[in-house]
Amino acid sequence: MNMGMIWGIAKVAARNIPWGRVAQHAPAVFDLVGQAKARRAPRRGEVAEKVLWLEEENERLAAALVETTEQLQTVARTLETVSSRQLLIGTVAAVSLVVGVLSLVIAVVKV
Repeated sequence: MNMGMIWGIAKVAARNIPWGRVAQHAPAVFDLVGQAKARRAPRRGEVAEKVLWLEEENERLAAALVETTEQLQTVARTLETVSSRQLLIGTVAAVSLVVGVLSLVIAVVKV
């Protein structure tokens, strides 16, 4: 938009808007705006209740976090045990396979 277009819109608005009626209804508009602000602003008691509720919720969540952390530590220890047992079973299976192959070779050589 160039300056001429903006100036033209301002001229039309200045001529066609009934400024007397606008000024006549301005106090009512200001009252409505004030009422809307009053309704929108929270009361002190409501804010205190909300803060108290948030603090209680924070405590519940902190307790749940501690419980979850303990459970995760237990799961980690269990996984370490399972992993070490799996490694031991794999080692025993490999030794068993080697012993089986050697037994087969000895049996074939003796024949």
